[in-house]
Amino acid sequence: MIKRTSKITRCILPAALLLPTVGALADEYQWELSGHYNQIDTPTTDIDNVSVSGTYYFSPVETRDHPLAEAAFLERESNLRTL
Repeated sequence: MIKRTSKITRCILPAALLLPTVGALADEYQWELSGHYNQIDTPTTDIDNVSVSGTYYFSPVETRDHPLAEAAFLERESNLRTL
């Protein structure tokens, strides 16, 4: 039963975290957040790793006429990143 709950959580949690960002895809942005979850099962132990990283841009990043994933690079925006 524990494994089933874990699999359901791994599927639903990322979808719930991405849902609020759908409306902001076409606008300019000034920060990015990302979360990561990694689970390693070995014969002797189980390891769960959760991390959050973020990037703050000093001025808003324009997404018009740029691919979203490369907008900050193409606009040459300065940023501060935490890992």
